[in-house]
Amino acid sequence: MGGHDSSIIDSKASIILAAIGSAGISCATDHMPPESQPGTPHRTGSPVMQLADFVRAALFPSRHPPHIILGRKGEKVAARHLRSSGHKILFRNFRAPHGGEVDIVCRDRRHDELVFVEVKTRSSEEFGRPLDAVDRKKRRLILRGAMTWLRMLDMPDVVFRFDVVEVIMSSPAVIRHIENAFRMPDNYSY
Repeated sequence: MGGHDSSIIDSKASIILAAIGSAGISCATDHMPPESQPGTPHRTGSPVMQLADFVRAALFPSRHPPHIILGRKGEKVAARHLRSSGHKILFRNFRAPHGGEVDIVCRDRRHDELVFVEVKTRSSEEFGRPLDAVDRKKRRLILRGAMTWLRMLDMPDVVFRFDVVEVIMSSPAVIRHIENAFRMPDNYSY
């Protein structure tokens, strides 16, 4: 930290956050999920990071709805989790030209497999598991994206699978990696 004591910086950031809150200064954080709003009890991280989030939200308000913001955070958490468990991230948010999408394309170094990952993020499991949202229609969209990726590779012998990473943005976040969450139907080819 360039010779500065991080606890002093954290305490000064806490004082600034408190002053901002008591002065009634608001910024465009109403669209942010509760755990992302500075000064909320759900917020994790150092006061410096909270202050940075507050300033960022004030200067650069997001135009995305809360569920999009939550999904992007979940994808970041999932990518970090995959990296730490031996996966190499090749591409995020792959969109095929004629439809089809894959949240994360990666390689599982342990099994030398190409992995197409769907990330499902929820703030709670009140309405069921995130995996339940990967229905037939969503699987078809993922399959179309994966088939486009495989055609681009032009490697017919590549071993691949479809995983789902569930992210529950509680405190702390809950991450479940479901390997081989679904299979490619027999009538698909690339």
